[in-house]
Formats: sequence, C-alpha cells, structure tokens
Amino acid sequence: MPLGFLRHHLTSCYIELVGPTDAYAWTYFLVTTPIGLDHSGVYIDRFAVVSGRWLIAQRRIKVDWAHERSRIVEPRLARVSNED
Repeated sequence: MPLGFLRHHLTSCYIELVGPTDAYAWTYFLVTTPIGLDHSGVYIDRFAVVSGRWLIAQRRIKVDWAHERSRIVEPRLARVSNED
C-alpha cells in the first residue's frame, strides 16, 4: 500500500568544527504523514573536506520517537537516549 503524503522537516542544526578538514553536525528532523507527526530524531554526521569540498563522511540516524501507527518506523525501535 502506498504511503501517500510524506514531508521531512529539518529543524535545529549544531555544527562543531574539530579541525581544518573535519566537523561534526547534529541536525534534528520531524516527519509528517497522513497520520500527522509520524516520527522524529536526529542525524549525527561527520563531515570531511574532500577535494576542497565539505562532504558527509559518515551518518548515523537516531529515531527518538515514533507514533504508534507509524508505517515507516516501528515505535518499539524508537527510544530517547542521552548517548550523543
């Protein structure tokens, strides 16, 4: 069954430069679907300069919350954590 309407909203972003060619970023997101707010979380990215351009070298996605009716994320897999 098709998912239908889906919007991915990026919110606050914090960037920490750790050297002239390395940085970390935390970018929070919200996803809305026909049920309303479907799930939310944070991208945890490591950036590196490659050939003079900043590129994402590694990405972790942490889902902090999911609606009990989400068809994208299983709510039991979403959890709030203070790890990062």
